[in-house]
Amino acid sequence: MSAKRTAGYEARVDKVEQARAERQRQMRAGEERARARRQRVADIAKIIGRRAKARLDEIEAAVSSVDARWQAHRDEDAKQRDPDQAWPPMPVHNEEKTIARNLGSAIGRLEKQLQVRNRRGVIARATHGYGEEFAEFEQQLKRWRECFEGWGGKRRRRVYLFDPPSLDRLTVEQRVKRDAAAAAGQLFKRHGLKPTATRKSAKTKASDFVVVAALLYGDKRADLYTQCRTIVEEARSVAAAAAASSRRR
Repeated sequence: MSAKRTAGYEARVDKVEQARAERQRQMRAGEERARARRQRVADIAKIIGRRAKARLDEIEAAVSSVDARWQAHRDEDAKQRDPDQAWPPMPVHNEEKTIARNLGSAIGRLEKQLQVRNRRGVIARATHGYGEEFAEFEQQLKRWRECFEGWGGKRRRRVYLFDPPSLDRLTVEQRVKRDAAAAAGQLFKRHGLKPTATRKSAKTKASDFVVVAALLYGDKRADLYTQCRTIVEEARSVAAAAAASSRRR
């Protein structure tokens, strides 16, 4: 066999060996992730099991949901860096700003016309059978108006009809922490548990809610106190609003 053919054969063998080694590495990494995932589920079940019957299917679903958010946020960031996918789309020139502001003003005028008292009866009869849809339409008008006004520069702060990824200035890790805290809140709610946010210190342990959020995040040493506190405060606000509504009735 000539030296050239021998070198080509050895190169192919090396390529096959490298591919095999890479497959084995990926398999070992996958097995390690699966073991870590099972351990996270077991740890969360143990914590929840102190106060309620842990439902493994819901815990596994929560872990899967947060794990999926890692890749979703990375994809969002990659899309942001793509100049062809730039967001938010900004006005090209002042004429576009003027058009947007005029559209916002037109929607504002429609809002005012719909609120004229002696026209509500006509509106109710004209939209008979579609009352709920029309009520939603009226609620959306304000957001549409603010959307156009913000894009046209009439408002200091931009207002969007939908929440684009670029509005979130947090890092991928911070966003996943937020998602993990929200998932932990849902998990506690489904198990009938009240979440509390306590930060770990020299004198106090982190609350179960904060620990579960960290486990969902994928690192039990991570500090998710701030994100968990936000979830707790939002839950209190919702409960207070519901209580106030029931009292008015």
